[in-house]
Amino acid sequence: MRSLRALRRAERRLGLITARYLVDAVAGRGERGDGGMRRSRLMH
Repeated sequence: MRSLRALRRAERRLGLITARYLVDAVAGRGERGDGGMRRSRLMH
């Protein structure tokens, strides 16, 4: 049971990170290639 909860928690975190990465990638393309990724890393 505990592992299932941990997996769900990790899944949620992964989803948030993936969503942020996608948004940053799309926004970063307009400005600079990988500038968005650096920004998201600082926010964490």
